[in-house]
Amino acid sequence: MPIERIFASQKVDSLHGTKNKIVQVDSNAIPAQAFNVLIDNRIQSVPVYDLVANKYSGFLDIRDLVSFTVFINDNNVQAQTLLDIVNFGVKMFKHPTDVSITYLSRRNPFNSVTLGSPLLKVVEILSKGTHRVPIVDENNKLVDIISQSSIISFIEKNIGVDILPSLDKKISELKDLGVSPVTSVTTNVKAIDVFRLMDTHQRSGVAIVDENNKLVGTISSEDLKLFINNPSTDVLQLTIMKFLSCIRQLNNSESIHCATGHDTRQGYQYYRYS
Repeated sequence: MPIERIFASQKVDSLHGTKNKIVQVDSNAIPAQAFNVLIDNRIQSVPVYDLVANKYSGFLDIRDLVSFTVFINDNNVQAQTLLDIVNFGVKMFKHPTDVSITYLSRRNPFNSVTLGSPLLKVVEILSKGTHRVPIVDENNKLVDIISQSSIISFIEKNIGVDILPSLDKKISELKDLGVSPVTSVTTNVKAIDVFRLMDTHQRSGVAIVDENNKLVGTISSEDLKLFINNPSTDVLQLTIMKFLSCIRQLNNSESIHCATGHDTRQGYQYYRYS
């Protein structure tokens, strides 16, 4: 059975867990409060419910804080707290007093899928670069959020090599995998310039390479959350490796996962998500 048919035959309900905790904020929250929800719950984005329009307006994303941080640096403003970053960061907009979390969330659309829909519909949305897909019931109430990792977990549990032979192939043997350009920086680039690159390309992660173009590290959304939890514009002037070393002392961070051309897709997804 082709993999498309498997996803088409499965409903999104098969990935929906009734015990899942759904974190969301409503339009009454001020930006600083809403961003604190991201930090407190260790999540990259949170859905925003517009109480006036009675519908979800989009997602508030931690990448918005990257934009704020770059703006603050360029205006030579010192920020030592999340409140500092948000209060000055909103001034990057034409009418800062009107900036609400509803306004910010519209930059990350709420493209939902209804319970009972084929799982293939979620996969198609994720394939276009979206990181998460909200699942709603017949009353348009948010009941779950399916991420890219949820789909990979589904493949690991339900799709074997007999169905998807490419799982047993080396990454170097697959023409459609590992060929996209990688956004990277060298180890001596300042952290603020990495933030600027992430902001320009709308990335939540960037590869770090040495002078031989060998991967030596990454900066990810997890690192952004560590920085925002204890922000300081001073550390942004450090090189990216020193910056990461500094903020990761606040937490026992995981080492990076790197796949080689000799790894199989099945093997990589096992140790990446186990």
